[in-house]
Amino acid sequence: MDYERFKEKLMEILTTMIPKDATLHLQSVTKNNQVHLDGLAILSPNSNISPTIYLNYYYDDFLNQFYNLDEEETKIQELKLQEYLVTIATTILKIHNENLPTENFSVSFFKDFEKIRSKIVFKLVNYEKNRDLLRGIPHIPYLDLAIVFLCFLDSQFGQNATILITNEHLKLWKVLDRELYEIAILNTPCLLPEEFCTMEALIENLMEITDLPDSNLPNQQFIQDVIKDSNYLESSSFPNKNGSMYVLSNHSKLFGASCILYQNLLKKISEHFSSSLYILPSSIHEVIIIPSNDCSSLSQFTQMVQEVNETQLSAEEILSDHAYFYDESKKAILYT
Repeated sequence: MDYERFKEKLMEILTTMIPKDATLHLQSVTKNNQVHLDGLAILSPNSNISPTIYLNYYYDDFLNQFYNLDEEETKIQELKLQEYLVTIATTILKIHNENLPTENFSVSFFKDFEKIRSKIVFKLVNYEKNRDLLRGIPHIPYLDLAIVFLCFLDSQFGQNATILITNEHLKLWKVLDRELYEIAILNTPCLLPEEFCTMEALIENLMEITDLPDSNLPNQQFIQDVIKDSNYLESSSFPNKNGSMYVLSNHSKLFGASCILYQNLLKKISEHFSSSLYILPSSIHEVIIIPSNDCSSLSQFTQMVQEVNETQLSAEEILSDHAYFYDESKKAILYT
């Protein structure tokens, strides 16, 4: 079953399961790094906002279970396939119901800049991989990345719900890119406070955060490859200065790599270890920090980042193909 047939069958099953006054709306959504996904929304006449659920991920799981079956196996699996599609449809409805906002979204609220000023945050994206997107949104170039801006909505609109701020919004509000940055540099650490822990502590806590969306989980394969290839050992607890590998993100595990922008945060970490820092972007949601005053391994770490991006990380989660080095003396980030 190819992807188009998979979508068709799944939509047929969902149509029989949703309320009679609800409708299914499927549209192509451009995500980070110009990744195009099929976003499904279940629309109700009583609500003007609905969570978007991406079908592509379910097809990937389908392929893992039903790909490369021979003719005899296919006949045996036909019933299981139908049951599997019903299970997916049930899961989609469950996710929809659990994340359905408790109230309608007020368009007038978003038109008033003063009402959203306190909700403006930033995130980091790859500059080259998002050139088309950046043409239509306010942004500030940074290293090989771009700082872009979001409105971080209240929890009643769904867990970690955000709206990307566009050039059209700036025209409406009559504000400039730099003004957004000055606001976001204050808001982001408050709304998405940093979380800095040892690699060991992260691994111990992975079981506790498995209820997070997959896209918000730390890149475990990247972490394992760094441990295997770099001869660094994680410490037993923070702030033990003898440790060498740490993970920097935020409490929501949402766009946590942007923590490297927080005012004086890298400076404080560097001062704590009395050391410069390697910064390895393991995804848009976190970076790995390795204290070291020797920057000679920067190209080696860059190669490692590129290999993991190509083989282990989904395209939309990639932040950069470069490792960085925070120079303690210069108070600046360098990269190859």
